[in-house]
Amino acid sequence: DLHSFPTRRSSDLMVTWWSLADVAVCRAGAATVAELTLLGIPSVLVPLPGAPGDHQSANAAALASSGAATVIADRECSGERLASELDLILEPSRHDEMSAAAASLGRADAADTIARVVSELAP
Repeated sequence: DLHSFPTRRSSDLMVTWWSLADVAVCRAGAATVAELTLLGIPSVLVPLPGAPGDHQSANAAALASSGAATVIADRECSGERLASELDLILEPSRHDEMSAAAASLGRADAADTIARVVSELAP
């Protein structure tokens, strides 16, 4: 129910919005990339210029190389370019391929894996 959104926690809202998304246009931070892959959402990624260590470009490149995303440099991102990329992604067979590629990278067990490694390394 869209009218109940203002009373819900912001984390609940993101789950709802992601569940409605056919494609995402966003930056390429680690949490965003993890959410996109876990949910199998194809994306157009526009890495944040000047991100420390240029990590967003590396994240975006990893998704693009697997076929899960298209990358547009911030300086090249225009309405026309974005519309063109979205038209390509929303073509049904391409969308399905990109969605499957994104989902293949998702790690539903990531938090458990990190907790296990930390507990193994802790004294």
